[in-house]
Amino acid sequence: MSPKLIFIAILIFQITIAWAADATDDLPVVLRIRPEKIITAMAAQPGPKRNPFNWSEKQINNFKQIQEKKIDYFAGLALQGIIWHRKNPFAVINNRIVTAGDRIQDARVIEIHKKEILLEHDGVFHTLFLSPLVIDGGDMRNRPATHRTNQ
Repeated sequence: MSPKLIFIAILIFQITIAWAADATDDLPVVLRIRPEKIITAMAAQPGPKRNPFNWSEKQINNFKQIQEKKIDYFAGLALQGIIWHRKNPFAVINNRIVTAGDRIQDARVIEIHKKEILLEHDGVFHTLFLSPLVIDGGDMRNRPATHRTNQ
């Protein structure tokens, strides 16, 4: 064999080895963990036994603060009526006609439904319900006549 041919073969061999070494750097490493190691590790560090129905004082105080904020802020808003249309409903709040996306006292109207609307202010959501109109006519038999007819 000629020295040129040997040199080219060695050069190709070295390039192939270098390329293979670079390719293995990108491959993920597979780790094998024996199940008994996982079980003993979990037994050594038991997690807290948490009851989802018992909240911490911090969580309870957070809920109270949100509720107080809701009561204070939304207390002045009164839903007086809803003009219902599937595509473009309107609501009457504090004698002002609003639609979804409008703001009233810095609260944004999120949704308008047939009997309620959803408002949002600083990440706090509140629903205003439409009260049914109740007119108490009383006992009509004992009422004085409001107008008389000539007979």
